[in-house]
Amino acid sequence: MPSKLSIEEVKKTAERKDGEFLSEVYKNSKTNHWWRCRYGHEWTATAGNIRAGHWCPHCEIERKRKSWKPQKGMEHSKTAAFSITREELEERCKTMFGREIAEIYGCSQAMVDSYRRKWNIPSVTEYRRAKDGYKICSKCKMKKKVGEFHIHREKPDGHFSQCKICRSKYSMEYRSNLPRDKVCRKWARGTLASHRRRGKNVEDVLDVDWLSAFAEKTFECPLCGSKLMWEPRSGITWRDPTLDRKSNEQNMNRDNVWIICRRCNTTKGDGTVEDILAYCRSVVKLWGVEG
Repeated sequence: MPSKLSIEEVKKTAERKDGEFLSEVYKNSKTNHWWRCRYGHEWTATAGNIRAGHWCPHCEIERKRKSWKPQKGMEHSKTAAFSITREELEERCKTMFGREIAEIYGCSQAMVDSYRRKWNIPSVTEYRRAKDGYKICSKCKMKKKVGEFHIHREKPDGHFSQCKICRSKYSMEYRSNLPRDKVCRKWARGTLASHRRRGKNVEDVLDVDWLSAFAEKTFECPLCGSKLMWEPRSGITWRDPTLDRKSNEQNMNRDNVWIICRRCNTTKGDGTVEDILAYCRSVVKLWGVEG
């Protein structure tokens, strides 16, 4: 079994590529860390991918853009990069999706769609709908309009075999039967992904295993005492569990986080626990409520 890489080895790997390893802590080769190339681009990637030969995705996009060449017979302008007649596009749209047409002509799917809308040509999904307009659900066996089925591009008719109502019921039943550890793990993954999308990468100090184990021990909001709603459901409620910092003056770490309800998190905002207590006292004083 190969030994675990040290942070010094990972930094040397980045230096060989004229870059830097930005994360302060190295966990393992399958965890995303922050990197920087010699042009100043920053991104997240696993050490395993970097050692396998991958590097800056921003530089790769720029390299592909500069090395792009139009197909034979096309001019070197963006407007002429998609050379096709209306009759040919209309014929292809009857059996092919936009991405498949784009691969044949070496252009983007957005360009194919722009020409299709310009010439008022229906897509392959719209062609398939126009044939009948109805479909039988494989679950409830009812004949419904195709608009009541989710789109699935890989299916022959372009839609799922089950209607939206049956798929929703199945999804709710499946999630309601999940054990607590899987529910908490799914919540932990979603929470870390949400922080990552907002540019707050906390995976160096909080990982899915620790956060899911921490969530399994949390049943009530530590601020208001209300029971947290871990049960799967549609929509959001004020009792949804949310991850928050105890003190906003400190960085997010294992000693400075707790799981509180959505209402308390919204009320607290960027303040402190003392601010919430002062706010509650002012409300009690204003309305003359004793207790």
